[in-house]
Amino acid sequence: DNECRNLVLAEKMFGDGKDIQTFFSLETDVGIGAGIIINQQIVRGIDNSFGEIGHTTIQMDGPACQCGNEGCWEVFASSKALQEKVAKNLSRTLKLKDMVESPDDLSIQHIAEAIEQGDKVVEQMAIYDLGKYLGVGIANLVNALNPELVIIHGEMSLLGDRLIEQIERHIGLRALPVPKLRVRVKFFQLGETANLIGSGAFVL
Repeated sequence: DNECRNLVLAEKMFGDGKDIQTFFSLETDVGIGAGIIINQQIVRGIDNSFGEIGHTTIQMDGPACQCGNEGCWEVFASSKALQEKVAKNLSRTLKLKDMVESPDDLSIQHIAEAIEQGDKVVEQMAIYDLGKYLGVGIANLVNALNPELVIIHGEMSLLGDRLIEQIERHIGLRALPVPKLRVRVKFFQLGETANLIGSGAFVL
């Protein structure tokens, strides 16, 4: 199976999805994909294409995506998108520009450390802007699928609870009243081997 469905199976059998009937996990690094369980059943779609939510359009005239479309969610809200945005603005940053030799060396860990050191420019991009974009996309999914839980996988977990707070804020602003009261958002707890755990879960 693919990585996104492996992750949601890992969460269902061994993680925070154990007692949850409808939830999804987001893989957020290079792009954004979802593993989705609805009423205790993993959903794959007729062509095994279910969950390609990173390619939903959130800005019709937005930047080009690798899929050939424009304005895809993952162009704004993936870890890769964040790194590219921060790299373009590296010279404007307060602390981060002294932490890396070139934009090519930039990592999510560097971004998290710069925020801890009080870099307000990086904080704006990595907490407030990213939180808004993630919240907008997740709100769409909350309205469509009414999940109990959203589990975010990937390096952006290094950005911590303040990012979750911004995501939840924008879900609160945009999602419908009933589903937004139910849903919770959290970072994954299974560690870097979650995909392998999911492969084992698939066999089981």
